[in-house]
Amino acid sequence: MSKFKRRDGSEYAAVVEVGLDARSSRSKSPDLHRLLRQKRRQFASAYHRPGPVMRDRKTIFWRSMGGMRGWQIGEEWLLISAAVSVVAVLVGFLVSVHYFAGGPPWPTQLVISVQAPPSVSPFESIFLARNQSGLFGISNLSVGCRIISVRTKRLSMSKGSKISLMFPSRGPAALVRPASANPFTCPFREYIESVSGAVALDDPTEAQIMLVAKYDAPWWWPINPEVSALFALDTRSSSPRWTMK
Repeated sequence: MSKFKRRDGSEYAAVVEVGLDARSSRSKSPDLHRLLRQKRRQFASAYHRPGPVMRDRKTIFWRSMGGMRGWQIGEEWLLISAAVSVVAVLVGFLVSVHYFAGGPPWPTQLVISVQAPPSVSPFESIFLARNQSGLFGISNLSVGCRIISVRTKRLSMSKGSKISLMFPSRGPAALVRPASANPFTCPFREYIESVSGAVALDDPTEAQIMLVAKYDAPWWWPINPEVSALFALDTRSSSPRWTMK
């Protein structure tokens, strides 16, 4: 309430309303209930505003934890699935090649084994130079034979004697194809006869031999281009045979 003066000097009291618009000197009082409802709607809309999706929340979490920026859940699972797929394809390829080709798809070291001995003498046995790789062959193969020791009724020889020398085998072929084996023999009788002048390998009671194979190995694969195999004669069986030591 404010006081005003008339022209004659007398005073009178009057109520002054605030918020008059430009079109009239008096306006209606503001509707407080309407204003409250508007404020409530504004607060409700701000409260129910949709927040960041799970992917953005993951990014915010990584940033707050000091992790790598830009990583998201979708990108992580994409990388993991790609790595698992590559490993699965590689394992499937190796298993398929090993199954269909008969061996692993990388160069392997040569393996020397012996077949069942003939009924005549173990010194006439057939040996095998085996290539276990399913894709790569072995070239320029050569095998040497050596008698370490032998004992029979008429002959006794130990390591270091004059007949304990290396002599070439008969065979095998210079090229061993993937997943295959080349047979060869060692002329023990002919060699001892040429050195000692007598054939004295009947009824052996003890013997040891060594076979040494040399071949060309790939320069890019770590395998030894020379393989040796030591065999001992097993005389306790019904027919004497060579066993690898």
